[in-house]
Amino acid sequence: MTGWLVGADQEDLRDRAKRLAEWKGEPPDPDAFLASRRDAEIVGTTAQAIDQLRELDQVGVKRIMAQHLLHRDLDAIHLMGREVIPALAR
Repeated sequence: MTGWLVGADQEDLRDRAKRLAEWKGEPPDPDAFLASRRDAEIVGTTAQAIDQLRELDQVGVKRIMAQHLLHRDLDAIHLMGREVIPALAR
């Protein structure tokens, strides 16, 4: 299981990072929040997330559980289904 914080573009990612930081009770600084997460979670734009998942695949990881903590943000789930999953299915 790994954290999942992905946006369609940098602006969308920063918006989600700010909301998640606030939800976790951390300062609402999206850049600092993102910097603290990059090594341990799938974090970035959809293109960056796809690259991270491909890297995991290359080292033998075949399945992950993406922990999306902005529970009411269904657009993030749609983004995963619309852009990330199809790109990895190729």
